[in-house]
Amino acid sequence: MSFEHGSQSLGIKNPFKFEGSLRAVRGALTSLLGIYLLTNVAGWVQEYPMTGWTYALLGFTFLADGLWILGRGLMQLTRFMVGRSAPTSLSYNHHQSNQDSARAEQSDLGFNQEQMESMLESSKNYTFLEPKGLAARLLHTLFPKITFVPYPIINLAQRLTGAFIQTAVALLCFALLLFTTSVGLVGATGTVMMPLFSFCLLVYLILVWRKAGRPINRAQARSIDTIGAGGLAKAIAFCAIVPALIISGVSSLFQREQQALQDIAALLKGQDFSQVDIGFEFIQAANQNYSNGPWLALLFVLVVASCGLLLTLTGLRTREANPITEVTQKRPAAESIRAKPLDIFTEFSQQIMEKRRKFGVPNRIYKPLAPQQNQQTGEFRGDTLQEIQPEVLAKNDEPLGKKLRIVATSLSQALLLIAGVAVFWGTHSLVEAINTYEASADPSTLSDAQQFEFIQGVVGNGFAFFNTLIAAFLLATFGRLLSNLSHPFWSEILFESTLIHFKCQGTTQMTKRRVGGSIHDANSEEIQSHVTTLHPQIYVSRVITSTFAGTGGTKLQYPRFIMSMHTDDATADEIYHQLISKLSSRSTIVSHNDAEEEALMKMSKQNLQVDAARKQLDNIDVDQRLLGGQAQSALEHTQREQLELEEQDANA
Repeated sequence: MSFEHGSQSLGIKNPFKFEGSLRAVRGALTSLLGIYLLTNVAGWVQEYPMTGWTYALLGFTFLADGLWILGRGLMQLTRFMVGRSAPTSLSYNHHQSNQDSARAEQSDLGFNQEQMESMLESSKNYTFLEPKGLAARLLHTLFPKITFVPYPIINLAQRLTGAFIQTAVALLCFALLLFTTSVGLVGATGTVMMPLFSFCLLVYLILVWRKAGRPINRAQARSIDTIGAGGLAKAIAFCAIVPALIISGVSSLFQREQQALQDIAALLKGQDFSQVDIGFEFIQAANQNYSNGPWLALLFVLVVASCGLLLTLTGLRTREANPITEVTQKRPAAESIRAKPLDIFTEFSQQIMEKRRKFGVPNRIYKPLAPQQNQQTGEFRGDTLQEIQPEVLAKNDEPLGKKLRIVATSLSQALLLIAGVAVFWGTHSLVEAINTYEASADPSTLSDAQQFEFIQGVVGNGFAFFNTLIAAFLLATFGRLLSNLSHPFWSEILFESTLIHFKCQGTTQMTKRRVGGSIHDANSEEIQSHVTTLHPQIYVSRVITSTFAGTGGTKLQYPRFIMSMHTDDATADEIYHQLISKLSSRSTIVSHNDAEEEALMKMSKQNLQVDAARKQLDNIDVDQRLLGGQAQSALEHTQREQLELEEQDANA
């Protein structure tokens, strides 16, 4: 998608500056460690090639990892560019000018059109889901208000709960195994394999917590994970069956070597033998240089510290939950107006709603207006559902919550940095082991004392590096867990907006009237007047919504869900009165503008002049007819007198 820049800012600030600055510092320091290792390659390659290539491999690994971390940190520090379509719509946006954004965010919508209508008309919220699975129900029972927080926070709490349960199951199985071994129910084999079992327990717990520390992705921002009895059953089966299989395998492997098993068990208990072969020496050296106890203790300390911080942050977030579902529902009495049904919906969409834009962004239309009318009966109906552009809502952060976020993020980056430094420091032990091996002759030609010294040197340095790796892996596991699971507490952004659902139905009747057309005036107009009875319904709710910001190209393209719904009586009353006032003020007779009025007056004046001229001509014709009649009578009289005189003369 394009940036969708607008001069009116939406007021959304970058929430990742602190997190990004710490990550960038860690990336820069890790890169410097890699560069330092690479500078030693040239000197070591000539004398000890294997050591030189080891430095080269570790140096490139440190450098690549450091640059990648530095890049991520800088991405979080750069400008937080948010387009005009942010945040994601609640449902599909049918506004014609935003169809490109609507298609791009279609996979991240939280609700459909039917759910949006149902929430407003029935005062309910589809955001909050019933937990699935035994562990999830247990969590929601112990912390009831966690149901009303965003999905990513619910998911991280359920992850921690599941990891706790799997850890408890593993410890219970290990305790049972330790008991059966200590009382001798599994023979000497169990005693020999206890260090291996404790190491398997350590690895299993590290994998459990590493899985719990996965990042919260987009899918987990749309729904709640399921934690059921199936995962618990798998953990129990794994912890119970795997040790039994190991004991069975070792017993069958050494069933003819009972003396060897006893010797190994004695070595593991710290006893000294005067004559032992090289295998026993290796086991004894390993037993002296490695123990699982400190790492299990460190793991439990990190579990308590990490989960304590994250669960406290979760508890503080649940205190902010306010799952109100209130909607203003205005159903006034029927109104009678002189307007067409289509004028009602046009007035609402174009005049009332368009004037309520925020930041110049068009309102989001979740149900487009499509009025229907029966021409025979005059019945009509139509409705639309819109959301005014959301505004950023300042977080009601408690001081403790902000401090804990800073502590969790700082601790996560510190643990990850210490893990990298531990690996860097452990390379010295690895190099010493490699140098000892390269400098020694064939171990088979050495005396017993020389062989023992050789084994002690190689095994001691090797296990020192191995201990460093385990420490680094433990620190990195819980650093990653803290980093990924504290991130949602930084990235959550709250918005406030108004949802408006307008419904109207009624009947309309049409009458015709003729205006103008006097006896001598040809100017007249025929008016079709509509008398409409409407039954409006207005649903208004001021909603608080939550979404999560991302870095890179995602930004605010995450699902947005409704956290609470509040009444808004003032807006509902204002919309209703504006609509009725505008419809009632419409003129029922066709009016003319000034130019048309002037033209009509000129035409009327001309009509009067023509009428006066016509009357004058008619009078002239009458006069002429009267004068002509009098002249004819005089002529006839003269002619009669002349005839009488002629007759008298003739008689004379």
